[in-house]
Amino acid sequence: MIIAVGSTNPVKIEATKETLEKILFPPIEVRSVDVSSGVPPQPLSMEEAMQGAKNRAKAALEKIDNAVIGVGIEGGVDIISGILYSFGAICLRTIDGVEGSAYTPFFELPMKIKPRLFAGEELGKIMEELTGIKEIKKKEGAVGWYTRGFMTRKELYSCGMRVAIINLLHSNSRITKYIKI
Repeated sequence: MIIAVGSTNPVKIEATKETLEKILFPPIEVRSVDVSSGVPPQPLSMEEAMQGAKNRAKAALEKIDNAVIGVGIEGGVDIISGILYSFGAICLRTIDGVEGSAYTPFFELPMKIKPRLFAGEELGKIMEELTGIKEIKKKEGAVGWYTRGFMTRKELYSCGMRVAIINLLHSNSRITKYIKI
């Protein structure tokens, strides 16, 4: 079964591979493709991030021949109850159009970076500057740095993907027979 990931970021690809290998009957092959999210580079709301994830899942499914599931993962930030949070939005879309979506756990960011985020800077670039770690978003991510490695960006995305599968489990999608949980 071919799984299409709408990103070339190795963290998103590995999170998809490791998670879906636990959920789907083998063999699965994860392929990645660079697609547009259709939202700004740094989504500033839950809605914007989820729209980006849905756009990526749909585009990946359309671009990779014989794919049966498209995966979209979009990192976002939002202010909720006066607190600046970072999170991921996840969308799994089947070849027959069924979608399952979820958010990862949310984690708090320092308010001192809010002006930069809302001026259009990406969290990944800000984190590179703050930590000195080049391409941190392709490694442990902000969550990995802030938790001192207790949770990585890959693990964060895996959490979201594990619950994004719920709607697929309870749908009439053709792929339901390939889900082993």
